[in-house]
Amino acid sequence: MLKSDQRPYEVLNDLITINTERIEGYNFATKEANVAVLKDLFARLTETSLICRQDLVKEVYKLGGVPNEIIPPVNFLDALREIKTAVVFRDHKAILSSCDHEEAVVIRSYEQALNANDENFTTQHHLLFNKHCDLLRADHDKVKNLLDVLVSGV
Repeated sequence: MLKSDQRPYEVLNDLITINTERIEGYNFATKEANVAVLKDLFARLTETSLICRQDLVKEVYKLGGVPNEIIPPVNFLDALREIKTAVVFRDHKAILSSCDHEEAVVIRSYEQALNANDENFTTQHHLLFNKHCDLLRADHDKVKNLLDVLVSGV
C-alpha cells in the first residue's frame, strides 16, 4: 500500500468497524424486539450497514489493504449498550431514543470523514461517504419519525 493511502485506509477501516458494530447491535435488537414495526426498522438499519460495509471493504481492497476490526469509539459502544438494554426491558421509547442517539453518532463519524480535507481522499471516497450519509440520514429520519409518533401518542 502506498504511504498516501494510509489515512484513507484508516478512515475506511474505522467506518467498516462502525458499520459492523451497527449490524451486530441491530441484529440483536431484531431478534429481541417484540413489536413488528421495531423488527422492520432494525432490519432496515441492518441492511443499510451491510451495504455500507460492503462498499467500504471494496475501497480498502482497492487501496491494496485488508479490512480489519478496530475498536469502535466509546460513545458508539455506549449507544449500542443502551439500545440492547432498552430492548431487553421492552422500553420502546428508550429503544428509539437510543437508536436516535446512535444514528447521530454514526452520521457524525461519516461527516468527520467527509470534512477531513485530506488530499489523499479521492473524489470516489467523498462520493461514497456522501452516498452513505444520505442512506444513514434516511434511517435516522425513520427512527426520529417513529420516536415522534410514540412520544405524541398518535
